[in-house]
Amino acid sequence: TQVTGLTASTSYSFSVRARDAAGNVSSASNTINVTTSGGGGSTVLHEGFFETGWDGWTDGGSDSYRYAGSRSYEGNYSIRLRDNTNSSTMTLGSFNVTGYSSIDVEFYFYPRSMENGEDFWVQFYDGSSWNTVASYASGTSFSNNSFYTATVNIDSGSYNFPSNAQFRFRCDASGNSDYIYIDQVTITGNTGSAFGAGGNTITALGGAPQG
Repeated sequence: TQVTGLTASTSYSFSVRARDAAGNVSSASNTINVTTSGGGGSTVLHEGFFETGWDGWTDGGSDSYRYAGSRSYEGNYSIRLRDNTNSSTMTLGSFNVTGYSSIDVEFYFYPRSMENGEDFWVQFYDGSSWNTVASYASGTSFSNNSFYTATVNIDSGSYNFPSNAQFRFRCDASGNSDYIYIDQVTITGNTGSAFGAGGNTITALGGAPQG
């Protein structure tokens, strides 16, 4: 028998009685207590537009830079990453994500002078180590001199969701003249299986500056 019309995230008690063709009814079975699952929802954990500063992100060092110019997707500023050193990063955290089933990291980027095969990564700190949750390579994922938007879905079934989660962008190019400009980063925590199930996406937006 299927029970319908229940409310999400609510406790119910059930018992059953058997009745035969003659109309005889048994005593009630043992009671079973159950709680329905949540209906799902989402919470914005962080937004970074970089118009007035780093918006909570940590400057990785000499190969990361708050840039002003036409390669910023939104407004005037973005974060430029180059090369592949330990300083080719921007890092955000920490967040308590233990209550979420998945996390979406949405961002916009503009690549310039990235050689074929050179890439950059989105990474997630699971409480004990960094995990590369998405990698984007020139010539495969993107072409130079165009805007893109991408969303990375991080699933709690694949990664540990700790009380001190962090997020990181890291460039993996070969030199100081290879650039990725990161802008308008939104990190969202999702509850319920119906949310955040779209997987990773990337979309070319065009609108490229030539300067």
